[in-house]
Amino acid sequence: MTNGKHDEDLTEIIVCGTRVYHLLNLVHGDFDGLLFVHVLLDDDTGNLAMARFRLHGILAEFAGGGHGQ
Repeated sequence: MTNGKHDEDLTEIIVCGTRVYHLLNLVHGDFDGLLFVHVLLDDDTGNLAMARFRLHGILAEFAGGGHGQ
């Protein structure tokens, strides 16, 4: 996925529903095809900022990008 510019790839999509947030992150790694993680958060109890922070750290570890956040 791309945003139309040659040097910028799309890495994250946030969709706001009426009662939930959908957080989709593309996973970069040494495997065939595209892989993404979909996190569903309730808007009453979920914390979108914290979910993004934690997910970025987890995905960095998964992709071999070093230590998580």
